[in-house]
Amino acid sequence: MFAAAGFLFASCNNTTDEVVKDEADLVEHQHDAVADQIEENADLEAEELKLQAEQLQQEAEQKADAIKDAGEQKAEAMKDAVN
Repeated sequence: MFAAAGFLFASCNNTTDEVVKDEADLVEHQHDAVADQIEENADLEAEELKLQAEQLQQEAEQKADAIKDAGEQKAEAMKDAVN
């Protein structure tokens, strides 16, 4: 009878170990999936920030060109007024 109880305990213990190992594997898999998602989101955010910076640079250049053109037109008008 004691041998049967010992076998049953060992069987339950092995089953418990397997369940704990399976749960640990599942948690590790979920952790990896979350880490991958975070990395993917970070990459997307970085790309979006890069595009926004490029757009801002382009807008700044356009505004600088417009200011330069306006200054040249004003200088030309003043030159014509003096002559």
